[in-house]
Order: sequence, then structure tokens, then C-alpha cells
Amino acid sequence: MILGKAKNAAAIPANETNDKKKHIRKREKPQLFPIIVQIAMWIWCAAIVLLVVWAFITAMKAFTQYDFDPLGFPNIKEYPILYPDGSEGPKGVANLFTNFIGAMQYMSKSSAAKVNGENISFIRMMINSLLFCLGTPFFAIVTGMIFSYVLARYRQYKFVNFLFVFVILKQFIPTTENAGTSVYLLKLFKLYDKMWGWWLWCCGPLGFFYVLYASWVGLPKEYAEAAQIDGAGYFTIFFRIMLPNNTAIPLVTYITSVIGHWTNYTTPILYLPSYPSIAFVAYKFQFDNNTSAVSYVPLQIAALLLVSLPMIIPVLIMQSKMKKLKFNVVGIKG
Repeated sequence: MILGKAKNAAAIPANETNDKKKHIRKREKPQLFPIIVQIAMWIWCAAIVLLVVWAFITAMKAFTQYDFDPLGFPNIKEYPILYPDGSEGPKGVANLFTNFIGAMQYMSKSSAAKVNGENISFIRMMINSLLFCLGTPFFAIVTGMIFSYVLARYRQYKFVNFLFVFVILKQFIPTTENAGTSVYLLKLFKLYDKMWGWWLWCCGPLGFFYVLYASWVGLPKEYAEAAQIDGAGYFTIFFRIMLPNNTAIPLVTYITSVIGHWTNYTTPILYLPSYPSIAFVAYKFQFDNNTSAVSYVPLQIAALLLVSLPMIIPVLIMQSKMKKLKFNVVGIKG
């Protein structure tokens, strides 16, 4: 009797195991939709990589070789690369980078690189671009974080509800977003054509309000309530408790905004004419002296690659950190 019971007890888990295996096999059946999406994404990524590789290959060609063989690989032995003015470039492997050096030199001579009648250097363009792309989203996100926190944390007050409604309506009633109005107001308040004035103008919650507000709403209030019971003030709760627990979304928003502002050439044209950025000069570069060597495709592509390359570095550095960022909503248990 005892042995029989033992056999029956052992047989039940075996049956359950078989049922689980069958269930897992059914569940592991490949789905068609994710496979199609993955194939499409791989094709899209391969197309982008192919275009970038082709751009580098073209930028490392001589002007004469590009006319005869636009799709071939660089051949510096038969077609040594010269500077746009006709002078010889570096010898050996360094000759492949002649167009990049020439693009830097001629971008500095572009009509878009003039400030007060004098051309600025390529380094100055880079500094202007860094000040513009790093400072603009920084001040917008900092002020937006504070404003959205107040609207998400203190909705019980009537004036806070009024501000919330005002911000929502402001999204549909553009006033200062109009270019002509913005330029007029910037000149009126003596902020036009000043980098610090542009940073001050960008302060406000409207640009990233929905994203930042949602990040505060998703953060539990238990932390703030527990700290308030212990005697913590409003500033202590915000800067030492709530803000450290809500860094993932603002950080990702800031990084993507920096990358977007780096290639933004229209805003510096309108609001910062004395701070020509590298993106604006590269855009205007293709229209300067179209009858000279500057109009050659390899040199223009080299100039565009000089604009794109600096943003690859922060993306490669931050990609591992961005993968580790967690957006999970957590709270106090117990």
C-alpha cells in the first residue's frame, strides 16, 4: 500500500511536467508579426549604415576620381586628393582626409561664418554649436521640471489648477512660438542676438511639459509624505528625495534634445546671427561659390560629416547607460 501510494505520488509530478513541456512548446511557437518587424528594422538599419559608409568613401575621393568613378573606392595613388585651391594635400594615408581639412578651411571662409564683417574660425563655430545645443535644452528642462513638479504635486490648490489649464491651452494658442513675435519681444527686452538671452528665453515648461508632468505623476507620493512627517521642507523634499528618483526621463529627453539642436540651423539664423553654428555654416557652405572647387560633392559631403561626427561620440558613450535606465514606478511597501 505504501509503495503504491509512492508510485502514484511520483506519477503525478511526471504528468504535470509533460503538460508544462507541451504548454511551453505551444507558447514558443514563432509569431509572424515580430519576425516581419525585425526584418524591416534590420533592412532600415542596413540602409542607413550603407549610406554612411558611402558618404565616408565619397568624402575620401579626389574630385577627378568622383567624376569618373562615383561608386568606386578611393584610389589616392592614381587620383591624389588636392585641396580646393589646387595645392597638394598630405602624403600617404593622411591624403584620404584632405577633403575634411579643406572643408574646415573653406567653412571658415564661408559667407555664413562672418561676424561683424570678419570670418570666425572652425573652432569658434564648434563652441557656438555646443553653447546652443547644450544650453538650450538644459534651461528648458530645468525650469520645466520645477514647474511640472508643482502642477503634479500640488493639484489640490485652485491656483495650481488654473496654471495647469493655462499651460494646456497655451499649447493650442501659439503666441511667442511665432518667429516674428519672438524676434520682436527678444529685441524689446534686449535679449536678441545674445546667447544668455536665448537661454533665458527658452526657460519655461511648455516645450517638454507633457513628458515631465507624466514622469512626476507616475512617481509615488509616499516618499514625500514620509519625509514631510519627519520634518523635511518643500525644497528638501524636491531636491533630495523626489528629484533623485526622477532622473531617467529628463536625462533621456535632454540627450535627444541636444542631438536635435546640434543639427538645428534655422534657429541660430533667426535669433543668434552673431553666433553662427557649424550646422548653419555647413548648410550655407553648399551655396557658396558654386563655380569653384567648393561645389564638388566630396568636399560638401566631408563638411556634412564634420557636422554629424561629434554627435556620434555622446551616443556611443551613453548607449550603455541608457540601457540601464529604469522607468519602473516604485513605491513604499509595508
